Formats: sequence, C-alpha cells, structure tokens
Amino acid sequence: KGDFIGLYGPSGAGKTTLINLILGFYELPNQHIRVNDLPISEVKRSWQNKLGYIKQDAFVTALSVKQNVAFGLDDIDNEKVVDLLKKVKLWDWVQELPKGVETSIGDQGSLISGGQKQRLAIARALYRKADVLICDEITTALDEENKQGIIKLIEELNKAGTTIVIISHDTSSFRNATAVYELKDGGLTLVV
Repeated sequence: KGDFIGLYGPSGAGKTTLINLILGFYELPNQHIRVNDLPISEVKRSWQNKLGYIKQDAFVTALSVKQNVAFGLDDIDNEKVVDLLKKVKLWDWVQELPKGVETSIGDQGSLISGGQKQRLAIARALYRKADVLICDEITTALDEENKQGIIKLIEELNKAGTTIVIISHDTSSFRNATAVYELKDGGLTLVV
C-alpha cells in the first residue's frame, strides 16, 4: 500500500499481460497471484473495486465533463466531481467552458486534448475510490509539457496515499518510484 511501482520492458515482453493478470482479467491454471495473502480468485470483486486502470487511449464519451468523471453512475455527487477536477488540475479549464461541468466534451473527447482526457480518466478512477492506480503507457501520446504534468499529478496522488503502478517505455516516469521492475525474456527483475 502506498508504493509507486515502475514497470518497463521491450514490446512483446508481456507487460500488458502481467497487468491483466493483476487486474484479474485472466485466470490461468496453477496461478499463484495473491492479494493480502489470499488467492485473487477468492477476493476478485473486492480487489477489482480498489483498482483504477488508465490506458494510453483513455476512454471518454460525448457526455458532459461531469458525466465522464462519474461515468455510468446516475446519482452524481457534484461536490465530489468539483473536488476531483481541482485535484487533477482541470478545474480552471472547466470554469472557462460554456456550461462548466455540464459541457459536452465531444465524440470520443474530440473537443479536449490528450492530457485533458488522461486527467479525466484519473478523476474517474478516483471518483470510484480507487486505492491503486494502474497506468499503462498513459504519457506516450502526450507532448512534453502534458507528460510532465501527468507525471507530477501521479506523484502527488502517490504522496497522498494512492498506490501507483506505471507501465512505460519512458523510465523517466519512474523518477520517484519506490521500486522499478524490468520484464524481459520471461522474467521480472527488480532494477531499483
């Protein structure tokens, strides 16, 4: 709990497969994945409820900013949405939108930048009370300024107690990691 883990390796090494195992998406014969000393198969639902998974191509819809943060939920806590938008550094931008949090972000987020999509995805994970954020190549498609902003945000969330796992080819994303692993040739090696 509270760690910041970096994971890197060459394309095809199995990084995404490893993450899918941790997320409980795959079940393998003879797997020995444990959460708090319990087999993941016994705690799968409660484990998954603690996770936030953010991919390179963050999923957003043509709904409003508020609906993208509280995605799939009907009873939206407006105060919580505002607090999270402030936390992920989107509040100033949202206040400038024509309808604020009620503004549509366009089909697949066509009206917002890649950095804003990633920040919305992080806010969504936090809205659902994720204790662990798993970030899979989330800065790959971003310019340097947005990349540094997302990494800084992730570091701040970690300092506030959120466990972070970042998968990236760019090891500079791991500058404040508590542990860094390399996945290569079928093995996972602790580097730092």
